[in-house]
Amino acid sequence: MKFIGRRWIALVLCAALCLALAACGEPASPSSADGGVPGFEGEETPDYNLITGQPLGEGMTVGQRPVAVMIRAERAGWPQSGIAGADALVEMATQGGDTALMALYANAAGLPQVGPVGPLWDQHLQIAMAVDAICVNIGSTVYAENLLNEKTYQNVDGEYVGTQSFVFMTERKDYGNEFSWYVNAEGLSAGMAAVGLDAAKGSNVPFLRFAKEPFAPKGGNAPEVTFQFSEQCPVRLAYDSANGVYLKEAYGEPHKDGETQLSFHNVLVLFSDTAEKPDDTGAVDYLFGTGKGWYCHGGTYMTVTWEKKSEQAPLELFDESGNPVRVNTGKTYLAFVPSAQLGTLNLAQTQQAASSAPSASTAGSSAPASAA
Repeated sequence: MKFIGRRWIALVLCAALCLALAACGEPASPSSADGGVPGFEGEETPDYNLITGQPLGEGMTVGQRPVAVMIRAERAGWPQSGIAGADALVEMATQGGDTALMALYANAAGLPQVGPVGPLWDQHLQIAMAVDAICVNIGSTVYAENLLNEKTYQNVDGEYVGTQSFVFMTERKDYGNEFSWYVNAEGLSAGMAAVGLDAAKGSNVPFLRFAKEPFAPKGGNAPEVTFQFSEQCPVRLAYDSANGVYLKEAYGEPHKDGETQLSFHNVLVLFSDTAEKPDDTGAVDYLFGTGKGWYCHGGTYMTVTWEKKSEQAPLELFDESGNPVRVNTGKTYLAFVPSAQLGTLNLAQTQQAASSAPSASTAGSSAPASAA
């Protein structure tokens, strides 16, 4: 895959650059579209896990910054490590029909060994900035780098902080260097210190609005959810009623962290208009704003309209009446899919129920495929 942005350089460089970057200090806090307090309008100050909505775990404190680790999603890099422990997993198209993953962790000090770590893309960065997450990556696209500079938002980049933060897994050398670099809590702490970041000083903005009591979506049954980011990147999530989670598959195989298949309480499949970036790489440009989507939980679904007003604005969900949607607490898989792929969505449900999606000016016109 042709990578846009800076070239990969040896991770053993960079002590001097670390000192220079440390002068950048803390990133600018995210702001709401009207310049007011960041986060969701009318919400109480969160005192829970910002990514799952669940009670704070041992050693966690109110207001600490989440961590967003970029993960290489290509099948050639499987199996990945550490992502089963993520509080949320965000997947979006990148270029050449491929995708990239961003694993969100509410507690920097509890970060497992995660990888293979990949480059930062601007579409993922816009999700991370909304929750004031510390982005962890190796390299970035020119568009992500421009956005970081524009917002004075400091990340932990392996191309600068080097081996003080990232570990080369020699047992994976046959995979290639790009699939062999990992990060853990100790390395992240060193990287944050090098660039002047403090995980305790966050903006305390939750990933989504969370429900105070469990509820079942009322749109219809969703025993499995299938769709495609591209012809080469199909995704399937099958509901496991015994454990109350959706099990993820990708490339026609169970998607695993080591030997553990990825599982989620919540599945959000949101469709966004896209274009190509203005260069010759074929990189995907997400035209965030508003669109249609589906929220699945407990083997059922509801249709939603999503909204993201700016790069640092939170992701909002609304029901058919325009009321804010609160998702159930727990781990979430969020897929932002090009709207051109809307016709690949299948909820294994009747056409009547599946075609009741809200209209949105930025979404495609095809209805989800119905089960046979």
